[in-house]
Amino acid sequence: MMKSIFYDKSSLILRKALSNQDKRWVIRDFTGSKGVSIGLAQKVLKALYEIGCIDRKKMGAKSYAVMSNPEVLLEEWVKEYKFHYNKIYTFYTDDKKILSKVRKFIPRDKYALTLHSGANFYTSFVNIEDVFMYLESEYLESELSGIVRNFKLKKLVKGGNIHFIKPVYRNSVFYGMKRYNGYSIVSPLQLYLDLYNYSQRGKEHAIHLKNILVGENNFYG
Repeated sequence: MMKSIFYDKSSLILRKALSNQDKRWVIRDFTGSKGVSIGLAQKVLKALYEIGCIDRKKMGAKSYAVMSNPEVLLEEWVKEYKFHYNKIYTFYTDDKKILSKVRKFIPRDKYALTLHSGANFYTSFVNIEDVFMYLESEYLESELSGIVRNFKLKKLVKGGNIHFIKPVYRNSVFYGMKRYNGYSIVSPLQLYLDLYNYSQRGKEHAIHLKNILVGENNFYG
């Protein structure tokens, strides 16, 4: 099981800090209606300091933290997180245009492509027809059966080519989501995390994706 700093809500802090590495972060930047509790923010920042990811400047009321070593954070994160921690619903279809049809059916803020399905929009690196799509948890629970009926998807004894994913990162998986050619795709960071330990050419694709997007300053943001 993942260490607590890599849990769902804790990861909101990690994602936010990575997205703006020059910013002087203070506790209140991570709290509020769409953030986390003060206690959790303090705990996560302390842990990040202890593993060498951030520098802390103690100046009383003006204290702040700055991301100093994102690579260490990534290395620790991929040790803890595995794509199979998500709950995956797999079906089969012989419709070659299923992705374009499904994305028109599902509201764009309720889904996001991942693994090779998402990364190939940036890289065209792995030739694969399978579709991997996160669905927002409540939407999946209420609408998945309707999607299956509408597109006549089949449940096989084993395998399939379209995969709907209920995220273990219920609150944070859509953080930094991108739109690319009309499709919703998880952030490059989430693509990297999902791919890195994925058995089918995942690590290879993750590293290739990161090399491309870091060069374009588009990996963390």
